[in-house]
Amino acid sequence: MGNLVGPGTRGYQRRSNAFEPTYWTQPVSLTVSNLSDYSWGAQTVIWTSTSEDLVLLGIQETQPTTQAFLSYQVWTGTKILLGSVVKAIYDSTGNMYVLNASTTNAICGILKLAPDRTMTLLAGQGSNASVIDGTGSGARFNAPNSMTMGLDGSIYLTDGAFIRKVTTAGVVTSIAGSGTGNTNGTGTGAAFNGPFGITTHPSTGDLYVADTGNGNVRKVTTGGVVTTFATTGGSPGDLVWDSTGTYLYVTDYFNHVVYRITAAGTVTTWAGQTGTAGSSNGTGTGAQFYSPYGIAIDSTNTFLYVKDRGTGSGSHALRRIATSNAAVTQFAGNVGLLGNAEGQGVVGASFANASATFGGLGWDINGNLVYADTGGYRVKRISMDQRIITILGMDTGNGGATTFPITPEYRIAQTSRTWSTSVGYGLWNPFPAPVRVPAGSRIALTGNNNTTTSGSATVSLVYAPASMYV
Repeated sequence: MGNLVGPGTRGYQRRSNAFEPTYWTQPVSLTVSNLSDYSWGAQTVIWTSTSEDLVLLGIQETQPTTQAFLSYQVWTGTKILLGSVVKAIYDSTGNMYVLNASTTNAICGILKLAPDRTMTLLAGQGSNASVIDGTGSGARFNAPNSMTMGLDGSIYLTDGAFIRKVTTAGVVTSIAGSGTGNTNGTGTGAAFNGPFGITTHPSTGDLYVADTGNGNVRKVTTGGVVTTFATTGGSPGDLVWDSTGTYLYVTDYFNHVVYRITAAGTVTTWAGQTGTAGSSNGTGTGAQFYSPYGIAIDSTNTFLYVKDRGTGSGSHALRRIATSNAAVTQFAGNVGLLGNAEGQGVVGASFANASATFGGLGWDINGNLVYADTGGYRVKRISMDQRIITILGMDTGNGGATTFPITPEYRIAQTSRTWSTSVGYGLWNPFPAPVRVPAGSRIALTGNNNTTTSGSATVSLVYAPASMYV
């Protein structure tokens, strides 16, 4: 028997049309209903490995009862429940930084996930409290909304009425802001009113802040000097410069538009209809948005990507805008659909960002979009072939690990197949390559129904203790 907590049994598995008695199985029943949002229907913690590494080999379908196209995913690692994650960004070496505007029992601050999947706490601790400068867990954040990577390698973020700086060593200082207001100045001599988005000028390294409550875009030098760059007349939410510093693009959540601002501060409504909410595609003001927030631009300045939040029957989708002519199309996610379903394109997959939360967009080092799905407590990756998958935060809710370092749960394998009672059962789904799982990992299996047909079956995760795997 394997070194496992649970009733794992040694069994004979069909592999390459031959039965080999050298592996173990862990059976679990999955029932995936006909869910209107195609969300993950069955999520079962199977077992936790104890004293020995395991090698996961694949999934054996043992007894389907209803025909349905279903997907499996296997997750492993330490359970972490992200709170209200609002932004995820990468540095040039592939480290991911996650800004968590926590609620109960989760980190309010910045988590760092290294390429080897080791997660550490960069700054902050516990639930949101107040603006306290310090190092690592000695620093506190109040209401962090967004962050950007500075040209100096430090992270800059909006936090309540303050602009904060976090160095790579986790040293946190407040560089601008004092209380609610609309005052230019230096350091505590300046004031903001509910700033949200923040971005870095690609050449100067100056910070540009969406001062939402004042309807302004403010320029903040890394030395803390604050001036008003442009006035939108609306409620700017998130913002991004193109790579040449020619145009600044700004979303307006309440007015349902995207602005384009020149380097001289001239503002035009680039896409969407002021005050009119909708999800219609079109060109420029012929298109409609429903509470757009997160925004990103690709490395060639060809397309903008906008997370259209929506409320009620709003779009909840990721929209794409051509910078050449402001043509707006839907890129990923299902219009009018809330959930955590994964998939490809504009049907089936969905975002769970609830109407009361925000979520920022960024890029990883491989050219994939990274989205902080605040209401879904997840970080999602969106590839340029329009595929949405979760890369951090499998479970829904707040809480989880607060002691670091850890290796947070992550997807290690996935497979899919059409179940059919007419085909029979015993179908063997090997993973593309055996997956080694460290001792002490929590192993979970999720099932997803990608059709309108319900389905249920008994399936088994096939494994071998690493010491016995050949």
